[in-house]
Amino acid sequence: HGLSMAEAAKFFNSEINADLDVVSLQNWDPTRLWNQYDRQWVLTSPNLPIIDTVYMFPGMVLFEGTNVSEGRGTCLPFLFIGAPYIKDARELVARTRELVPAHCLEGFVFRATSFMPAFHKWENEVCDGVQLHVTDPTKVLSYRLAIGLMRAFVELGGDKFQWREPPYEYEYKSLPIEILMGSKALPSLITSSDFDLHGDCWGSGVANYLEKASKILLYEREMKYEAY
Repeated sequence: HGLSMAEAAKFFNSEINADLDVVSLQNWDPTRLWNQYDRQWVLTSPNLPIIDTVYMFPGMVLFEGTNVSEGRGTCLPFLFIGAPYIKDARELVARTRELVPAHCLEGFVFRATSFMPAFHKWENEVCDGVQLHVTDPTKVLSYRLAIGLMRAFVELGGDKFQWREPPYEYEYKSLPIEILMGSKALPSLITSSDFDLHGDCWGSGVANYLEKASKILLYEREMKYEAY
């Protein structure tokens, strides 16, 4: 959501209207990333062991809505992405590069690899896919990358690629991918024969959100979304 915890509370409270008090931080710059602070990363989740996983999480978490491993069960969740039905990881990388716009391939490198999750999806099975290495987190556009990478899994995996079935978290009706993408329409576009990663549809609703969120900011900064 691009907000601090208190800003998020204010945003949600605009509809809830609870009795909310917020204490603002002093001397905090919301435009700085963690790697720009002289501090050690303390994992906020067992699946976010290093800061690079956080930079890639917003996009790679979409794979939780599929039968592709998002790297849970390895030492680098959200940096390993793969499945046993991918037989040529290099082809997967090459196809992803063809699908994803060039400016969405900046800030990281990815390579063909194989890994074996110790638990969760594809436990003890060899998965072919990619490993992501963050080089410049200020340029990472993980959501756009994930959509293109997922399309490559669709094309190379064929009918072996599947959406994960409910339940997911606390929802028992909608597909997990619909919850993760915030849309019932977008997942079908990923598998469509008319797939186009350059379309405006992938950012549907973002402009409206930014307009609302900009009104409750506690810390001055520009809220923007870079269209395709």
